[in-house]
Amino acid sequence: MSRRCTVPFLVFFGVALGLFSMGLQMSASADETGLSYARIVRLSVVRGDVQIARAGTGKWEPAALNMPLQQGFAVGTNEGMAEIELEHGSMIWVAPDSVVQFTELALSDGGQITKVAMTNGTATYDASINSHDVFLVSNPNFQITPEGKSEFRLDLTKDGAGVTVLKGRVSFQSAKGTEELAKGEMYFLGVRKPQETQARPAPKKDEWDKFVDERSGYLEAAAAKTNAYTNAPFSYGMADLSSYGGWTFIPGIGFAWQPDGISSGWMPFSDGSMMYYDGFGWTWVSAEPWGWVPYHFGQWSYAGSNGWVWVPGNYSQWSPAPVHWVAEGNKIGWTPLAEVKNATEHKTPMVVLANKGLANFDSYKLIKSVKEGQTVQMLAASPGESGKLGTTNEMRLVAPTTVGLASLPRGISEETLKAPLGRPAISRPPMEAMEVPHAFSMRNGMAAPSMINSRPPTRMMGFGMGQAPVAGAEFGGRAPGAMMGASNEPIIHAGSANGSSGAKPR
Repeated sequence: MSRRCTVPFLVFFGVALGLFSMGLQMSASADETGLSYARIVRLSVVRGDVQIARAGTGKWEPAALNMPLQQGFAVGTNEGMAEIELEHGSMIWVAPDSVVQFTELALSDGGQITKVAMTNGTATYDASINSHDVFLVSNPNFQITPEGKSEFRLDLTKDGAGVTVLKGRVSFQSAKGTEELAKGEMYFLGVRKPQETQARPAPKKDEWDKFVDERSGYLEAAAAKTNAYTNAPFSYGMADLSSYGGWTFIPGIGFAWQPDGISSGWMPFSDGSMMYYDGFGWTWVSAEPWGWVPYHFGQWSYAGSNGWVWVPGNYSQWSPAPVHWVAEGNKIGWTPLAEVKNATEHKTPMVVLANKGLANFDSYKLIKSVKEGQTVQMLAASPGESGKLGTTNEMRLVAPTTVGLASLPRGISEETLKAPLGRPAISRPPMEAMEVPHAFSMRNGMAAPSMINSRPPTRMMGFGMGQAPVAGAEFGGRAPGAMMGASNEPIIHAGSANGSSGAKPR
C-alpha cells in the first residue's frame, strides 16, 4: 500500500502520521506470527582502528559508534580501542590489538546468558550480574566465571593467560584445575611453559587500568543524573543523556530531553547511517555520541519554539529504526515517527533522502520542505535488503530489554502486538487487554555462531590512532601507555565509520 502526496510539506507530514496510525491496525496481524527474540548490546566507544565481523560472514568491516552487536559478532582492534555496553550494567573494554567475540547472547528462565570468547590481546570485563545470570569468558585453554558484581582484566600473550581480579571474585578453570580468585589477586596460566603456571601478586595499575576506572566512574555518575528524570529497565546509553544534553519541562509533553549544541535546522535521524541487520531490517546507527537511547526508545516530538525534543518511554523493546519510510522518485528516505506540536511554526528539515542508496550515507540530504507539485510516496513498509523501491522487509526478531524469559511474553505483548515490528506503538491498550502472539516462540532467534579466529586487517585511519590507552605486554610489570582524552571528561567520539558528519542540507 502506498499513497502519493503533492501538497505542501507540513500537510504531508500530518497526513503521513495519520496514515501511519491507521497502518498500525491494518498490518499488526501480519506481524504477530513467527517471532523470536535476540539480545542487542551497544558498541559505545570507537577509537582508532576498530572493526567488527558479523555472525555468519566472518568478514571484517569498519566499526562505527553506536553499532548494535548481536550474538556471533566479533570486535577487533588494531591501533584502537572499543567499549561495549550490555543492557543492564555490564561493560567490556577492549584494548588495542585484541579480539573478542560474543558466542552467546541469550535469556534464561531467571536471567541473561552472556558468553564471550577471547583469542588474543587485553580486555577488562565489568560483570554486573545477578544470581540467575550466566557470564562466561572462555578460550580453548580456560574459562573464567565471575561471581556477582565483579571486575577482572584478562591479558593473553604467546606465553599464556593472566587474569587479574579488580573487584569481587572470579573462578578460573583450566586443565590445571579450578582457582578461586579474589580482589587484588592474579593468576597466570603458562601455555608455552606450563611450569610457569602460578598465582602472582597483582601488578600495579597501568594507564589502561586507570582509563577503565575513570570511564567506569563517569558512567556511574552520569547515569545517576539521568535517573532523576527517567527510569528505564536498562542502563546502556543512559549516562550519555546527562553528558550531552539537558532536560526541560514542556507543557503537554512533560519532561523531555534535548541534545546540546543543535542548530535551528537540526532534526533527528540526520547524522549517522542506515545499516542492514538480518531479522531487524534497516537500522539507524547514529554518529552522535548520545545516539543510542533516543533513537531506539521513546519518541521524538517537534515542540514549536523548543525545536526537536526526545520524550522517554517505550522501554520494554529496542527499536531498530523508528522512522516512517518515504520515497521521492527512485530515492528512498525517512522522517521521524514523531509528534508535531505547533506545526505552523515548523521550519526545520523533515525528510532525509538517500540519493545513492540507503547504505551510502555520504549521500544523505535533508529536505527543508516539499515543494508544490513535488511527488512524495509514503511507503507502507521499510525497503528490503537491496534498499530499492518495491521491496519489503519481513522482520522476524524482537529485542526485548527484559532480564529473563519469565517476563519476556508480557514485554513483547506491550509494544509488538499493536505496532509493526521494530517500531514503537503510538498508543497502547491496558496491559490486561493484551495477549501473547500464539505463534511466538521464546527462543533465541540467532543461530549458534562459528568461531572467528582471524585478526582484522590494518586500516589507514585519519584520526587519533595514537590516543588509545595501551595495556602493558608483560605480566607483573605492565608498560604505561598514552591516555585517551582528559582524565575526568567523557570521550569525544570520532563519528561514523568513514568520517562522515551525516546528512548535508540541500
